Order: sequence, then C-alpha cells, then structure tokens
Amino acid sequence: MFKDRASAISWDGHEANAERAVRGSRLIGPTFGEVARDWWGLVEAGTYARRRGRSKKLADTTVADYRGVLFGGAAARMRAGDGALALVERCGRRPIAALDDSYWQSIIDELVRDGKSHSRIATYLAVIRHIYAYARRPNLRVVTNDPTRELEMPANDGKVRERVATADEAAKLIEALPVSDSAGALSWESVTEIRASSQSAVALGRRFGVSDALVGKVRRGELYKTPDGRRSRETGDRAGWGLAFYTGMRRSEIGRAQWEHVFWTADEIMVAQSKSDAGEGRRVPMVGPLKKILREEWMSVGRPATGLIVTRSVASGKWQARADRAWNMASISRVTLHEARHTYASFLMAAGYNLKQIQEYLGHADLVTTGRYIKNLPVPRGTTAREKLEAYLATEIGDIDP
Repeated sequence: MFKDRASAISWDGHEANAERAVRGSRLIGPTFGEVARDWWGLVEAGTYARRRGRSKKLADTTVADYRGVLFGGAAARMRAGDGALALVERCGRRPIAALDDSYWQSIIDELVRDGKSHSRIATYLAVIRHIYAYARRPNLRVVTNDPTRELEMPANDGKVRERVATADEAAKLIEALPVSDSAGALSWESVTEIRASSQSAVALGRRFGVSDALVGKVRRGELYKTPDGRRSRETGDRAGWGLAFYTGMRRSEIGRAQWEHVFWTADEIMVAQSKSDAGEGRRVPMVGPLKKILREEWMSVGRPATGLIVTRSVASGKWQARADRAWNMASISRVTLHEARHTYASFLMAAGYNLKQIQEYLGHADLVTTGRYIKNLPVPRGTTAREKLEAYLATEIGDIDP
C-alpha cells in the first residue's frame, strides 16, 4: 500500500529504472564461455562435487564426456559425429545472463534435428545445468535463475536398448576375442620398418596385423628395445570383457582394476575405486569362468603382483570396435560393456540372489537403481512362479503327489 498517488508513481519509476539496469547488465556481464571455463577449472582440479553438500567428485568417464560436450575435440567427434556441437564454441561469446529458455530450447531442438540420442542430449543438458548451478553460487550470483528448468526434452521411446546375453552366449563372446595383442608377432625387421616409416600408426597396424597402440609403443621404444626383447606385457581384451560379464564392473571400474585386488584363494575381486560411494571397496565373487580368464592373462604378462589388469584403454572407442570385428567374424551378435553389466545382473537373478545382494554386487547406491535393471531382465526359461516355489519346498520337505 502507498500513502498517496505520488509515492506509487515514484515507486513505479524506480522499478522501471531497475529493470532497465538489469537488461543492461545482461548485455555486458560475463559470458557463458567465461563462466564455463571457471567451472571447468574446478572440475579438472577435482574440487567440484557432483551434488551440493557431497564431497564425491565427478567420475573420470563423466569428466571425459563433459569435456567433449563443452569443448568438442576428437573424443566428441568419435562419439557424436564430425559435426558435434561444442557448447563453448557455439555459446561462449554470449553473456550468460542473456541466454534465456528460448535460446536453450533452440539448442536442444538443433541436437534433435542432428539425430542425437536422448541420452546424449541429456548429457548436454547436464553440463549446462552444472554451469548455471555454479553461476548461481552465493559468492558469484552471475545469474539468479536456471533457464533450463522448463525445457522440453525429446520423447524417449522407452525401448529397452540393453541386450542381455545368456550364459552360453557370454562364454562364446569372450572366446571369440583374441587372446592377446602379442609383440612377439612382429619380427625385428618389421620393428625397424615401423620405426623408419612415416605412415600413420593405424595404417601400419593394419599392414602388420597388430593394434595401432602396439605400433605406438614400438615406435617409442617401450617394446623391442633389443632384437631379443620381444615380450609384450600388454594384455588382450578378454580380461576386461570377463570382468564386465562376470563381475558387472562399470567401464571406469574395469579400467582401474588392479592385480593386487584379485584374491585368488578367497575367489573374490575387490572394486577399490568406483563412481559411487556404495560401489567402492565392494568384494565380488570370482566365479570359475572368470578365474580361468584372469589366470591365463596373469600368467601371460609375467604373474605381476601389482598393476592394471587391463592395460588398454576401455574408454576409447577402439575397445568396442576391436570386439565388434571379432564378433562379426564369428557371426555373433555384439554387446556393449553396459549390456555385459546387465547380463551379470541377469546371472545373479537367475542364480537366486536377492535384490539387496544384487544391489551390493553392482555397487548401486539405492534399490531404485537396481530395480531399473531387474525390471528389464528376462524371466529364466522354464521357471514359473509355481515351479520355483515347488522346487524350494521339495528341497525342504520332499516331493508331494497332488
């Protein structure tokens, strides 16, 4: 309430001036690129937490994914195509306060037109929201609201994209993979030719039938230091896929798995580092098929007491590409590492583990996440609700003729 008409007019004039001042600040304030780079500095330093009030930093795989979305580069082009949109390049010069919901909706719509998947667009949106959350911190107050809250995402078709392999399929998929990428496959003449050649590592790898990573190691002198020093300490891909199928480890967990965390006598493997607090330090049973795969790999690289189990990068697109080539030659339907994780969950469920145990072995923080895995898994063949209960009762009280 105003005491008179003059007070009301004066107040209205101040409000109009304030609004004009806000509009002006939006045109001269810090740019989206400046705020994004400040935020990214915290991410790379490991001081930006995933959630407010939590000390857990972003996982390495998430950081790599966010880097591609924010800055582009080779990783982003590999995942999303040569024309992948980089947020800093596209939006970086605009004042962050001037970017409203209509602008960000146009970015989302462009990603849809470019054929990006629902999950990929969600990654873009996650990065944008992280940046706005940072910009709204009390010590910054660069913006006062998040314009992405009401954005319309493309409809998710709801289809289950995870393929769950049977136990027999999992064994065949691993068996079809090469045992190792042995440096012993190269003669000393081939080594000298590789080091003298100006061809790319990819071209030389195809020419000599080895990976381009191995070519790089030969060129750098990490392998074949002398004509007799031909032993390769690089594992193949079987160990990594074995961990995925038989322990349900995430991609980042496979990449960090260490030989010292394989407990041969106890038949367990410890996941020392995980993207979730619930997943760190968990011990997963080491079943027979996995123990055989790991023992063969362990002996082939000289029985190390420490070091990485998987020496190749599981984050690289080449990891899946190598497996796809092997499976295509064997006429086997492909799976991804995440689908192998779902397959492990199906093994646990078919073996009779309860939901709490499955949550623990998968390293989930809550049962809700585990429930998303379980609801998409096939019911074990030949097992009805009646048959399952009758089988249990038969073991307890014996068969009863109806």
